[in-house]
Amino acid sequence: MKSSFSGHNDCTSHRVSPVEKTRFDEVQESLKAGDFKKAAALANRFLLQFPGSSLGPRVLLTKGTALYADKNYKAAIAARESFIDRYPGHPEVPQATLNLAASQAESGNTSAARTTLQSLIKEFPDSPAAAEAKDRLKTLGKPAASAPTKAPAAKAPPAKKTSVNFGE
Repeated sequence: MKSSFSGHNDCTSHRVSPVEKTRFDEVQESLKAGDFKKAAALANRFLLQFPGSSLGPRVLLTKGTALYADKNYKAAIAARESFIDRYPGHPEVPQATLNLAASQAESGNTSAARTTLQSLIKEFPDSPAAAEAKDRLKTLGKPAASAPTKAPAAKAPPAKKTSVNFGE
């Protein structure tokens, strides 16, 4: 028996089974409770158990958020890229792209983050995510100069570490 369910954070109505709704709620509740590892694991289980679910996009977005919050940036990048590839016409693609750039920056790959932000601005110029991307490009600064070909003879003092925290 399918029941109608209005998804969290959107106005879309989904027809899902009671078990599907329960599993979806478990993913969301784990995220809200701050149990990010559990939320990501439950999201994986949901996506395997209900591969064609109309809630799949929301669950994949939640998985990316949980992984990011757990500082598992490599997996968060993979989840966000998967969402963008699987659901290219979804209205959350601009925000997912912005979140992808945040994961890339947090992982230390500011070059990829910069490229992702520039792509977002070009592909979705009128989106709120593009406006945010413009601001984030400013915080990333200019691309680093090319690395020296040889290591310095004397040990240089440690470089100042710059942390870029975009949040979610």
